[in-house]
Amino acid sequence: MKERLFGRLGKIGSQVFISATSLRQEIEALSVERLERLSRRLNLARRAEVESLQAIIKEMRKVQEELRARVEALEGKKGVNTSLRNKAKKPPSKVRAK
Repeated sequence: MKERLFGRLGKIGSQVFISATSLRQEIEALSVERLERLSRRLNLARRAEVESLQAIIKEMRKVQEELRARVEALEGKKGVNTSLRNKAKKPPSKVRAK
């Protein structure tokens, strides 16, 4: 009698576990679907696109620093100081009218 009871409880437990697993998978699938729909509606970039742009930006910064160093070296040879850093625009000062 006890063996049959434990056998049935074991089957019920495994069925509950299978149902819970299926429910979890269904919830995950619905969540992914909703997030993808939302990202398409918001016109968001994909991760791969963002990572490739970050790599391009990193390379461009490296090239920019190399060019800046070359310009500064040439300026040093010519005795000219037209560095881009010195030409940074300052925000206009606010003058109060009386």
